[in-house]
Amino acid sequence: MGWYQNLWAQLFGDIEPFANPKLIEGKREEVPNGLLARFALEVEPGITIPFFLLTPKDAKGQIPVIIMIGQGGKKEFLKQRSDAIAEFLKSEVAVCLVDVRGTGETQVGNGSPERTGARTSISQTNLILGKPILESQLRDLRTIIRWLKNRKEVDQQKLAVWGDSFAKVNARDTKLAVPLDASDFPSIAEPLGATLAELAAGFEKNVSVVYLRGLVKYESVFTSPYLYYPHDSAILAFNLGRGRAVWTTEPSNVEIHLDGLVNAQNQLIIDPPMAPVDAARWVIEQLRKK
Repeated sequence: MGWYQNLWAQLFGDIEPFANPKLIEGKREEVPNGLLARFALEVEPGITIPFFLLTPKDAKGQIPVIIMIGQGGKKEFLKQRSDAIAEFLKSEVAVCLVDVRGTGETQVGNGSPERTGARTSISQTNLILGKPILESQLRDLRTIIRWLKNRKEVDQQKLAVWGDSFAKVNARDTKLAVPLDASDFPSIAEPLGATLAELAAGFEKNVSVVYLRGLVKYESVFTSPYLYYPHDSAILAFNLGRGRAVWTTEPSNVEIHLDGLVNAQNQLIIDPPMAPVDAARWVIEQLRKK
Protein backbone atom coordinates (compact mmCIF):
# COMPACT_ATOMS: atom_id res chain seq x y z
CA MET A 1 0.00 0.00 0.00
CA GLY A 2 1.43 3.38 -1.05
CA TRP A 3 1.56 6.59 0.96
CA TYR A 4 -1.67 7.85 -0.60
CA GLN A 5 -3.59 4.75 0.43
CA ASN A 6 -2.03 4.74 3.90
CA LEU A 7 -3.12 8.31 4.58
CA TRP A 8 -6.72 7.59 3.66
CA ALA A 9 -6.73 4.29 5.52
CA GLN A 10 -5.63 6.11 8.68
CA LEU A 11 -8.49 8.57 8.27
CA PHE A 12 -11.26 6.10 7.42
CA GLY A 13 -10.30 2.78 8.93
CA ASP A 14 -11.42 -0.38 7.14
CA ILE A 15 -11.96 0.45 3.47
CA GLU A 16 -11.01 -2.88 1.93
CA PRO A 17 -13.60 -4.42 -0.42
CA PHE A 18 -15.97 -6.92 1.17
CA ALA A 19 -14.88 -10.52 0.63
CA ASN A 20 -17.26 -12.97 -1.05
CA PRO A 21 -20.41 -10.85 -1.18
CA LYS A 22 -23.59 -12.73 -2.08
CA LEU A 23 -24.84 -11.99 -5.59
CA ILE A 24 -28.56 -11.40 -6.10
CA GLU A 25 -29.79 -11.36 -9.69
CA GLY A 26 -32.93 -9.60 -10.88
CA LYS A 27 -34.73 -9.31 -14.18
CA ARG A 28 -33.18 -8.22 -17.45
CA GLU A 29 -34.65 -6.13 -20.21
CA GLU A 30 -33.65 -4.73 -23.55
CA VAL A 31 -32.91 -1.02 -23.80
CA PRO A 32 -31.89 1.06 -26.84
CA ASN A 33 -28.47 -0.23 -28.01
CA GLY A 34 -28.13 -2.71 -25.18
CA LEU A 35 -29.33 -4.91 -22.34
CA LEU A 36 -30.05 -3.80 -18.76
CA ALA A 37 -29.45 -6.37 -16.03
CA ARG A 38 -30.38 -5.81 -12.37
CA PHE A 39 -28.07 -7.06 -9.63
CA ALA A 40 -27.35 -6.54 -5.95
CA LEU A 41 -24.47 -7.59 -3.72
CA GLU A 42 -25.20 -8.45 -0.10
CA VAL A 43 -22.02 -7.17 1.53
CA GLU A 44 -23.14 -7.48 5.15
CA PRO A 45 -26.17 -9.10 6.81
CA GLY A 46 -29.11 -6.94 5.79
CA ILE A 47 -26.97 -4.57 3.68
CA THR A 48 -27.29 -4.90 -0.09
CA ILE A 49 -25.81 -2.72 -2.81
CA PRO A 50 -28.16 -2.60 -5.83
CA PHE A 51 -26.81 -1.78 -9.27
CA PHE A 52 -27.65 -1.92 -12.96
CA LEU A 53 -25.25 -3.26 -15.57
CA LEU A 54 -25.99 -2.05 -19.09
CA THR A 55 -24.09 -3.91 -21.79
CA PRO A 56 -23.87 -2.92 -25.46
CA LYS A 57 -25.91 -4.90 -27.95
CA ASP A 58 -23.92 -7.42 -29.99
CA ALA A 59 -20.61 -6.50 -28.32
CA LYS A 60 -17.87 -9.05 -28.93
CA GLY A 61 -14.89 -9.89 -26.75
CA GLN A 62 -13.89 -7.98 -23.65
CA ILE A 63 -15.20 -4.44 -23.43
CA PRO A 64 -14.51 -1.33 -21.31
CA VAL A 65 -16.86 -0.46 -18.45
CA ILE A 66 -17.66 2.80 -16.72
CA ILE A 67 -19.06 2.94 -13.18
CA MET A 68 -21.34 5.95 -12.63
CA ILE A 69 -22.03 7.09 -9.08
CA GLY A 70 -23.78 10.01 -7.39
CA GLN A 71 -26.07 10.82 -4.49
CA GLY A 72 -29.17 10.54 -6.69
CA GLY A 73 -28.30 6.99 -7.65
CA LYS A 74 -28.89 4.90 -10.73
CA LYS A 75 -32.44 6.11 -11.45
CA GLU A 76 -31.27 9.73 -11.47
CA PHE A 77 -28.52 8.80 -13.92
CA LEU A 78 -31.06 7.16 -16.22
CA LYS A 79 -33.17 10.32 -16.00
CA GLN A 80 -30.52 13.04 -16.26
CA ARG A 81 -27.61 11.35 -18.07
CA SER A 82 -29.47 9.23 -20.60
CA ASP A 83 -27.65 10.85 -23.54
CA ALA A 84 -24.26 10.04 -22.00
CA ILE A 85 -25.31 6.44 -21.26
CA ALA A 86 -26.55 6.04 -24.84
CA GLU A 87 -23.23 7.35 -26.13
CA PHE A 88 -21.34 4.76 -24.08
CA LEU A 89 -23.50 1.87 -25.29
CA LYS A 90 -23.23 3.03 -28.91
CA SER A 91 -19.44 3.04 -28.50
CA GLU A 92 -19.43 -0.48 -26.97
CA VAL A 93 -18.69 0.64 -23.41
CA ALA A 94 -20.66 -1.09 -20.65
CA VAL A 95 -22.24 1.11 -17.97
CA CYS A 96 -22.63 0.20 -14.30
CA LEU A 97 -24.99 2.38 -12.25
CA VAL A 98 -24.44 1.89 -8.50
CA ASP A 99 -26.41 2.79 -5.38
CA VAL A 100 -23.85 2.53 -2.58
CA ARG A 101 -25.47 2.70 0.85
CA GLY A 102 -27.16 6.03 1.54
CA THR A 103 -27.64 6.85 -2.15
CA GLY A 104 -30.38 6.24 -4.67
CA GLU A 105 -32.90 3.65 -3.54
CA THR A 106 -30.90 2.93 -0.36
CA GLN A 107 -31.11 6.48 1.00
CA VAL A 108 -33.40 7.26 3.93
CA GLY A 109 -36.35 9.48 3.13
CA ASN A 110 -35.71 11.85 0.27
CA GLY A 111 -31.94 11.92 0.82
CA SER A 112 -31.91 15.63 1.61
CA PRO A 113 -28.59 16.94 3.02
CA GLU A 114 -30.38 19.59 5.11
CA ARG A 115 -29.35 19.80 8.76
CA THR A 116 -32.57 18.30 10.18
CA GLY A 117 -32.87 15.45 7.68
CA ALA A 118 -32.43 11.73 8.33
CA ARG A 119 -29.32 11.63 6.16
CA THR A 120 -27.56 14.19 8.36
CA SER A 121 -28.68 12.42 11.52
CA ILE A 122 -27.25 9.11 10.29
CA SER A 123 -23.97 10.80 9.35
CA GLN A 124 -23.70 12.41 12.78
CA THR A 125 -24.30 9.10 14.53
CA ASN A 126 -21.70 7.34 12.41
CA LEU A 127 -19.10 10.00 13.22
CA ILE A 128 -19.86 9.74 16.94
CA LEU A 129 -19.21 6.00 16.66
CA GLY A 130 -15.95 6.65 14.80
CA LYS A 131 -17.16 5.15 11.53
CA PRO A 132 -17.86 7.85 8.92
CA ILE A 133 -20.49 6.87 6.36
CA LEU A 134 -17.99 7.66 3.58
CA GLU A 135 -15.86 4.74 4.80
CA SER A 136 -18.66 2.25 4.16
CA GLN A 137 -19.58 3.88 0.86
CA LEU A 138 -16.01 3.58 -0.40
CA ARG A 139 -15.94 -0.11 0.59
CA ASP A 140 -19.21 -0.62 -1.27
CA LEU A 141 -17.87 1.02 -4.43
CA ARG A 142 -14.59 -0.89 -4.32
CA THR A 143 -16.54 -4.14 -3.89
CA ILE A 144 -18.54 -3.41 -7.04
CA ILE A 145 -15.35 -2.58 -8.95
CA ARG A 146 -13.75 -5.87 -7.87
CA TRP A 147 -16.88 -7.77 -8.93
CA LEU A 148 -16.80 -6.14 -12.35
CA LYS A 149 -13.12 -6.95 -12.81
CA ASN A 150 -13.95 -10.64 -12.46
CA ARG A 151 -16.57 -10.57 -15.22
CA LYS A 152 -15.30 -12.38 -18.29
CA GLU A 153 -16.72 -9.76 -20.66
CA VAL A 154 -14.95 -6.83 -18.93
CA ASP A 155 -11.58 -5.53 -20.09
CA GLN A 156 -9.76 -5.06 -16.78
CA GLN A 157 -7.37 -2.54 -18.31
CA LYS A 158 -10.19 -0.24 -19.38
CA LEU A 159 -12.14 0.69 -16.28
CA ALA A 160 -13.51 4.20 -15.76
CA VAL A 161 -15.42 5.91 -12.94
CA TRP A 162 -17.82 8.83 -13.37
CA GLY A 163 -18.65 10.74 -10.17
CA ASP A 164 -21.52 13.19 -10.58
CA SER A 165 -23.65 15.78 -8.81
CA PHE A 166 -27.23 16.63 -9.70
CA ALA A 167 -27.45 19.53 -7.24
CA LYS A 168 -28.38 22.93 -8.64
CA VAL A 169 -25.53 25.38 -8.06
CA ASN A 170 -26.06 28.75 -6.37
CA ALA A 171 -25.64 31.86 -8.47
CA ARG A 172 -22.85 34.27 -7.61
CA ASP A 173 -25.34 36.84 -6.33
CA THR A 174 -27.20 34.37 -4.10
CA LYS A 175 -27.82 35.75 -0.62
CA LEU A 176 -25.93 33.27 1.54
CA ALA A 177 -26.58 34.79 4.98
CA VAL A 178 -30.09 33.44 5.52
CA PRO A 179 -31.85 31.81 8.52
CA LEU A 180 -31.26 28.07 8.82
CA ASP A 181 -34.93 27.36 8.23
CA ALA A 182 -35.52 29.88 5.45
CA SER A 183 -38.02 28.75 2.84
CA ASP A 184 -35.70 29.82 0.02
CA PHE A 185 -32.58 28.23 1.52
CA PRO A 186 -29.66 28.10 -0.93
CA SER A 187 -28.91 24.79 -2.65
CA ILE A 188 -26.50 22.44 -0.88
CA ALA A 189 -23.58 20.92 -2.80
CA GLU A 190 -23.46 17.17 -3.52
CA PRO A 191 -19.78 16.21 -3.85
CA LEU A 192 -20.24 12.55 -2.87
CA GLY A 193 -20.15 11.02 -6.34
CA ALA A 194 -17.03 12.89 -7.43
CA THR A 195 -15.35 12.26 -4.07
CA LEU A 196 -15.92 8.50 -4.22
CA ALA A 197 -14.79 8.34 -7.85
CA GLU A 198 -11.59 10.18 -6.97
CA LEU A 199 -10.88 7.91 -4.00
CA ALA A 200 -11.66 4.73 -5.94
CA ALA A 201 -9.07 5.62 -8.56
CA GLY A 202 -6.48 5.99 -5.82
CA PHE A 203 -7.13 2.51 -4.46
CA GLU A 204 -8.15 0.44 -7.48
CA LYS A 205 -5.16 0.30 -9.82
CA ASN A 206 -7.23 -0.90 -12.79
CA VAL A 207 -9.23 2.34 -12.84
CA SER A 208 -7.54 4.39 -15.54
CA VAL A 209 -10.05 7.12 -16.48
CA VAL A 210 -12.00 9.35 -14.08
CA TYR A 211 -14.58 12.04 -14.75
CA LEU A 212 -15.47 14.23 -11.76
CA ARG A 213 -18.43 16.59 -11.82
CA GLY A 214 -19.45 18.77 -8.88
CA LEU A 215 -16.45 18.21 -6.62
CA VAL A 216 -16.04 20.78 -3.83
CA LYS A 217 -12.79 22.68 -3.47
CA TYR A 218 -12.31 21.74 0.14
CA GLU A 219 -10.03 24.64 0.99
CA SER A 220 -13.03 26.93 0.38
CA VAL A 221 -14.70 25.54 3.52
CA PHE A 222 -12.59 27.92 5.56
CA THR A 223 -13.20 31.07 3.52
CA SER A 224 -16.76 31.86 4.67
CA PRO A 225 -18.96 31.12 7.71
CA TYR A 226 -21.80 30.17 5.34
CA LEU A 227 -21.48 26.55 4.25
CA TYR A 228 -23.80 24.72 1.88
CA TYR A 229 -22.05 21.43 2.17
CA PRO A 230 -23.43 18.01 3.29
CA HIS A 231 -22.49 16.68 6.71
CA ASP A 232 -21.53 13.25 5.39
CA SER A 233 -18.66 14.79 3.39
CA ALA A 234 -17.41 17.00 6.23
CA ILE A 235 -14.70 14.53 7.30
CA LEU A 236 -12.79 15.40 4.12
CA ALA A 237 -13.01 19.14 4.56
CA PHE A 238 -11.69 19.06 8.11
CA ASN A 239 -8.79 16.68 7.42
CA LEU A 240 -7.15 18.53 4.56
CA GLY A 241 -3.63 17.90 5.78
CA ARG A 242 -3.98 14.15 6.02
CA GLY A 243 -4.93 12.79 2.66
CA ARG A 244 -6.15 15.00 -0.16
CA ALA A 245 -5.57 13.31 -3.50
CA VAL A 246 -2.43 14.49 -5.29
CA TRP A 247 -2.97 13.52 -8.90
CA THR A 248 0.38 14.81 -10.12
CA THR A 249 2.20 12.15 -8.13
CA GLU A 250 -0.17 9.27 -7.46
CA PRO A 251 -1.89 7.59 -9.19
CA SER A 252 0.16 8.68 -12.20
CA ASN A 253 -1.57 6.39 -14.71
CA VAL A 254 -5.03 7.96 -14.33
CA GLU A 255 -6.56 10.28 -16.91
CA ILE A 256 -8.80 12.68 -15.01
CA HIS A 257 -11.15 15.47 -15.97
CA LEU A 258 -12.43 17.84 -13.30
CA ASP A 259 -15.69 19.51 -14.29
CA GLY A 260 -18.08 21.88 -12.54
CA LEU A 261 -15.84 22.50 -9.52
CA VAL A 262 -17.72 24.41 -6.81
CA ASN A 263 -16.84 26.08 -3.54
CA ALA A 264 -18.33 25.28 -0.13
CA GLN A 265 -21.10 27.76 -0.89
CA ASN A 266 -22.05 25.58 -3.89
CA GLN A 267 -21.09 28.23 -6.43
CA LEU A 268 -19.13 27.46 -9.59
CA ILE A 269 -15.50 28.53 -9.38
CA ILE A 270 -14.55 27.43 -12.88
CA ASP A 271 -16.42 27.42 -16.17
CA PRO A 272 -19.76 25.57 -16.33
CA PRO A 273 -19.36 21.82 -16.94
CA MET A 274 -19.44 20.38 -20.44
CA ALA A 275 -22.58 18.72 -21.75
CA PRO A 276 -22.87 15.13 -20.43
CA VAL A 277 -22.68 13.63 -23.93
CA ASP A 278 -19.43 15.54 -24.55
CA ALA A 279 -18.08 14.27 -21.25
CA ALA A 280 -18.96 10.73 -22.34
CA ARG A 281 -17.04 11.24 -25.58
CA TRP A 282 -14.02 12.42 -23.60
CA VAL A 283 -14.13 9.27 -21.45
CA ILE A 284 -14.50 7.06 -24.53
CA GLU A 285 -11.54 8.73 -26.20
CA GLN A 286 -9.36 8.16 -23.14
CA LEU A 287 -10.42 4.52 -22.83
CA ARG A 288 -9.50 3.87 -26.46
CA LYS A 289 -5.97 5.08 -25.75
CA LYS A 290 -5.47 2.49 -23.02
